[in-house]
Amino acid sequence: MSEQPFQLQAPENSVICVVANESDVNKLKSVLSERGYNGEDSVSIGHGEEWLKIVDPDGSYHSGMARLIRTFQRLTTEVDDRTLGAVEGALTSGKYLVLVSTDGSEAQRDQIHELMQQYNGTHVFFAGRRFTQLLSGW
Repeated sequence: MSEQPFQLQAPENSVICVVANESDVNKLKSVLSERGYNGEDSVSIGHGEEWLKIVDPDGSYHSGMARLIRTFQRLTTEVDDRTLGAVEGALTSGKYLVLVSTDGSEAQRDQIHELMQQYNGTHVFFAGRRFTQLLSGW
């Protein structure tokens, strides 16, 4: 197994949600594509152990420094603790993560947020530059 690089933060200016099943993921992916969000640069869908290793909510798949960073994040901000916990719970229970890259504008953030809610996305959050904003489903 090759080690994935440790990601301290979610990709900047992305809206992220948890989706419970493949059917809802496919519907959301289709409507995002119709709205111009298509391709690997715009939409990423994660599932299972592979993505759990990439996100690494507790740092256990990477170095001791990664574990230290994740512990610090969880202890110092409630938002990081909640988002890391939701991501870990989703990936360990067979759910999916959907990440959509935006230009950082409120208009795009709100449009994607609304679509995610319409297609049963929960735990929706926005990863901005050096901050995370909980949007809905918490």
